[in-house]
Amino acid sequence: MSQSVKGTIKRITQESTYGKTRKKSLILTTEEKFSQTLEVEFLNDKINLIEGYDVGEQVEIPVNIRGREWTSPKGELKYFMSLSGWKIDRTVGLTNATQNQDRKEANVDLPF
Repeated sequence: MSQSVKGTIKRITQESTYGKTRKKSLILTTEEKFSQTLEVEFLNDKINLIEGYDVGEQVEIPVNIRGREWTSPKGELKYFMSLSGWKIDRTVGLTNATQNQDRKEANVDLPF
């Protein structure tokens, strides 16, 4: 099942490894009336997609909703769900001012 979530990056976790699976997550705060805090995980080769993103950026992430059933050693039935990201886009475009914050406009007389 595929959906999309929009929000502001609150935190980026460290990469971790579980067996042969690598995982790195973004923690997002949605911008709804009743905002939600969501973990979107990126697995294996998808981890590279979040390079260059920082806390505070607004993003939209298409996700696959994954769930599974598990029986504990005591025989209790448990259910788990995760959001797995497969793409990421900034929802607020970069401007020259945001890309070059260290530069100020100079009043330069042009020769023409």
